[in-house]
Parts: sequence; C-alpha cells; structure tokens
Amino acid sequence: MFFVALALAVAPPVLKPGVVVALGPGPYPLIKIIGQRFDPPVTIDAGKTMVQGLQIWDSAGIIWRGGVVSAPQGSTGSGPGSYGADIRRTQNISFIGTKITDAKNGIVVGDSQNLIIRNVNFTGLRSDGIDVAGTSDVLIENSRFDDFSPVKPTGDKKDGTWKDGDHPDAIQLWTTPNTRRMTNITIRGNTVDGDTQGINFFGPRGDGFSGVIIENNDIRIGYPAAISVFACDDCTVRNNHVSALPGSKYKANLRFEQSNGVVCGNILASIPRHPATRRC
Repeated sequence: MFFVALALAVAPPVLKPGVVVALGPGPYPLIKIIGQRFDPPVTIDAGKTMVQGLQIWDSAGIIWRGGVVSAPQGSTGSGPGSYGADIRRTQNISFIGTKITDAKNGIVVGDSQNLIIRNVNFTGLRSDGIDVAGTSDVLIENSRFDDFSPVKPTGDKKDGTWKDGDHPDAIQLWTTPNTRRMTNITIRGNTVDGDTQGINFFGPRGDGFSGVIIENNDIRIGYPAAISVFACDDCTVRNNHVSALPGSKYKANLRFEQSNGVVCGNILASIPRHPATRRC
C-alpha cells in the first residue's frame, strides 16, 4: 500500500485497489465517488480533515477512515443535501473513527450490502444518526450518538394549527421495494445519549428481518422508543441498558413484536419488570 495526497477532490485515477489515499488539510466541498469498485478495498484516510458532504453511489470496496463529515446544507437543509454521507447501491463500505456532525441525518444508506460503521461519533445532528434502508450484512459497533436537536411539533391538532416536528432516531432500519428482507445485522456496544429515540427496526414492511443481534448498547433518551424490533426471525436483543433522560415525560421502552428469538438480560430503568429483563 502507498499514500496519495489529494489536492482538491477524490478523482478516480488516484483510487486504486489496495491503496491508502490521504486527504490533504482541506476543508473540502462535497466529495462524490460514483461507479468505482475496488478489490481489495481502497482506504481513504481523512485524518482530521473537514468534508462538507460525501456521496458514494454504485460503488464497492471503500474504507473511509477519520475526518469530520457534515452535510452540504447543514442541519437545517432537506433531502440529500441534509445528509452527512449519502450511500446508495454499494457493497463493502466502511466508516471507521469518523465524526459526523452538522447534518439533519448523519449517514443514510440505501439498497446496499456489507456495511461497517465502527467507532464513529455522531454529534450535533438534528434528526437521525444512521438510516439503513434495504441493506443486509451490517455491523454498527462502538459508536456514540449524542447532542441531538430535533425540531419540535407546534400548534394544536384541535384547532388545526398543528405542525409536526422531527422524529429523531439514533439508528433506524427498514426494508425497501428492492430489498424486501434484510438479514445479518449486528448493532453492539454503542452509546446513545440525547433527545432522540434509540435503535428501531420499523415494520412490518416487505418481508421483514432475520438474523438481527442488538446487544450491549447503552441507551439514554428523551423519547419512548429505545429499542423496537418488528417482523424479525431468529433475532437477539440482550444485555442492553435502557433509561430515560432526567425530566423526560416518557418511559424508555423495548418492543419485540411479531418476532422470534432471544430477548433477555436487558435493564430497563423505567420499566424494571419488563419481560425483556429476564436473565439469559
């Protein structure tokens, strides 16, 4: 392996299989990697460089290490311009040791396979940390999610002045028309601390999920949905610590519905006799 310094942006000629590419001091505008495939993977070492948006589409074999990634439109934007990293139709993509901040949604992944997110700090976000849609073979571990600032609802439904706000989640997952069943997903050793929901598999949509493991996560939140699993076969939820933020009006809950597998050893501070707290 060898290092290549990038002056302005990532250009396909300098990305080669097995190469370690070191970003220069930056900051960088939106970086796009589209239609590039590497075997063995290329490593992009961002160090402490600031990058305003990252798109990886229709590509494979990319390890993004370090760096500070924000959204092109910041946390007040909308659509893809409000995403820190926009990942679509990819294989073998990893984020390691990165900071994701100043975005509505941190990392958004669609219809992909073999995703690793490890030791990533999600902080200063408006809504979601990680959105994973239609993607299998996923590992999210040892990452931190904090300092969420969701837009709150306003008005009153009775007089027609109601305006909905954000529905923040540290990690949320759902199936898509292209990938109706998501399999082999592990979420472990993460810390969620803030005005958000926790780890939620929403459904039932499509054909649901299988082979999911959610374990050893520490979740302290201001909303009720700490862990939610729906339509999941052979799934495990164990040894998670769940609590509500001080002063929260909600109890932090765990739901495991229309699913089968192992649910045990969890601590729910708000609901100490919850069935999910039974010993493993």
